[in-house]
Amino acid sequence: MPRRTSPPPANGKLNQLGNELRNLREADRMRQTELAVKLQKAGWDIELATLNRIESGARTLTDVELMLILKVLGKRLGDGQSKCADVQSGQKPI
Repeated sequence: MPRRTSPPPANGKLNQLGNELRNLREADRMRQTELAVKLQKAGWDIELATLNRIESGARTLTDVELMLILKVLGKRLGDGQSKCADVQSGQKPI
């Protein structure tokens, strides 16, 4: 029986949300080190290099990891099109 494999990465990236996550972080004027510390306090033993690889698309991102990053950033999944909304202000997805 042939082995199933994942589809090839689009645009050579292993995740398609890393750049959007970076934009959200930068919009809050937060450095990667600050986000990494907040994620560690939230229970994820993440290294700065791992966060960098996620944002650059060089590492896959699980749904659990995505939800924790969004929670720490104060964001949520938006309208089902992988857009995010500001939880605190109740703004529509960006």
